Amino acid sequence: MEIPERGLYTGIGIFGAIGASKTTGCILPYTDQLVAFKARDPAKRIGGLVLEVKGGFCHEVKRLLAKHGRPEDYTEVSLHGDYRYNPLCNDLDAYALAYNIASLLNNLFGKG
Repeated sequence: MEIPERGLYTGIGIFGAIGASKTTGCILPYTDQLVAFKARDPAKRIGGLVLEVKGGFCHEVKRLLAKHGRPEDYTEVSLHGDYRYNPLCNDLDAYALAYNIASLLNNLFGKG
């Protein structure tokens, strides 16, 4: 399955139940296609941002970038990496910071 070139510049939604092979059947092949698209032309190749909790998909993206000669395009933001982000280190007052943390937790885990 391949994304038509027009689809490389628009949004794509992939939906399915747990275990429905969304990653294997769509996300990995599509990511491979995106990473390969004009990979040799730094001005035209596609970049992206991967946000993932578990990290397995990030390792696959890193592998795909290396496969297409783009290993230097991978930058990881993590607690143990060269680049880090601490959302608690900012100029917010205590109430605003607590509200933002509560909102984040509600978005991630629901209000249960």
